[in-house]
Amino acid sequence: MKRVLLNIFTAVFMCICMTACYTNIIEDFGDGGDGGNGDGGDGSYYNDFVFSNEEDLNQLIFADEQIITVSFYAKTEWRATVEDQRVKSWVSIEQTEGRQGDFTLQIYIDKNTTGYDRNAYISLSNGNEYIPINIEQQSVNEMGYTPEPDAPVVYANYVNKIIRYISINGTIQQDFRQEWIFDYNPETNMIAGIWGDDYSISSDGTESTDRSAEIRADYFDDMLTINVANFQYGASGYYELFSTLYKQCQINSKNFIKYEYTTREYYHNDGGTSHDEQISDYFYVEDYLKQSYSDFYKQRFVWENGNLSEYGNFEPLDDYFNPIQKRLYTSNANDNTNIDLNQITKITEDASLLLGVYGKRSQNLVSEIVNEDGSKIECQYEFDHLGRVAKITTIQYLFDGSKDATENIYEIQYK
Repeated sequence: MKRVLLNIFTAVFMCICMTACYTNIIEDFGDGGDGGNGDGGDGSYYNDFVFSNEEDLNQLIFADEQIITVSFYAKTEWRATVEDQRVKSWVSIEQTEGRQGDFTLQIYIDKNTTGYDRNAYISLSNGNEYIPINIEQQSVNEMGYTPEPDAPVVYANYVNKIIRYISINGTIQQDFRQEWIFDYNPETNMIAGIWGDDYSISSDGTESTDRSAEIRADYFDDMLTINVANFQYGASGYYELFSTLYKQCQINSKNFIKYEYTTREYYHNDGGTSHDEQISDYFYVEDYLKQSYSDFYKQRFVWENGNLSEYGNFEPLDDYFNPIQKRLYTSNANDNTNIDLNQITKITEDASLLLGVYGKRSQNLVSEIVNEDGSKIECQYEFDHLGRVAKITTIQYLFDGSKDATENIYEIQYK
């Protein structure tokens, strides 16, 4: 009996000692020193992160609160990600990665007009430690009301057709032109499709028409799918399917793409195919596209006075930015037509850029697009009696300043 009591007493005593030691370890780890961030030791500890205020990790916000911050010191390289793809439609992070040092993570949240509370989870990690940042956005504002959704934009003019001619040494080539027809959803008046056709005239005066591109856009709540088929003149002597592109996009309440999964299929003359895919994230501030990320590139967009002044590649870890294109602008507004006329030079590459799903457009019409190698495109405009852009002429200058003999002329027709 004595042996049993002795064993019980010994076990209880060891538990008390272990608990006391564990408590001292936690207390020493939680508030000892300055945590490596030089802030006097007020931060909240994890193994590789020190937070200025641990309450930042669990935030309850009103429906119209759209910016929150989380301040921390990181001992190693780190990454912040939104795990849920549907949450990406209303939450984005300005800086998604960094090295050792002090940081203030800015998180942008769309206004909640859904009528119900919603939750977001952000993972802050360095590969060894994963820390959740939890955000609960209420369905009401501070006054207790649910915010109204933003009214859809109604434009004064809607484009029906764009016709592209080629001029060489000042002479329009009459044997070839391209046309893009715009199809609209009758309920929303949004672009549902763009159809591109090539028209050519043979030496005997016979005109032929070949489909060069088909773009279809379908909206489903917070999702957008874009299907693109491109056709090219093939070895058979006829237009053949060259590639298909499929984009599955998460969009926000303003129909701007926040997350995009793209697959592309290429069809070769020998009957074979090749395939690639890409995932892209887009970050906006006040609806202007500021950054885009994918597995292949990271790009930054710089805005001045409501216009995109330059964009290029950047490395966030090194804070390195390389502008690959700069833009100058006219004093003419770019706001009375449903498509972004500044994108018209890219219509032959990807007409889906005219859908207006990558944030606000520049407020003025572009005058020059200057590339990294010094080559540039000059844009000239003609207007109709209603003040609408009726014709855009683009002139290419080579890197040595010489003028290319070929000019592109775009005629714009409205509904």
